[in-house]
Amino acid sequence: MVGNCCSGKHYLLYNPHTFPGRMGAWCLLKRVHFCVSKSEIEDCSSEARYWIRGFLTGCEPNAPKDEEGDYLPEDDPSSQRWR
Repeated sequence: MVGNCCSGKHYLLYNPHTFPGRMGAWCLLKRVHFCVSKSEIEDCSSEARYWIRGFLTGCEPNAPKDEEGDYLPEDDPSSQRWR
């Protein structure tokens, strides 16, 4: 159950690329996608708990940066491969 959505089932789906720790989810009753953090999940299955643990471990590398430490533009080939 996710805090402020509803009491129905919710499914964790993907990385929404908003900021680290956010997960894309689907609300079955309202039929909407939304973003959620671990702290907003009030109750979940043991399978979801393991998925969240793996997701938050950082399976995804950081976006590519240039020599000065700035993120590369979205049209850069390295950024497109990363995305």
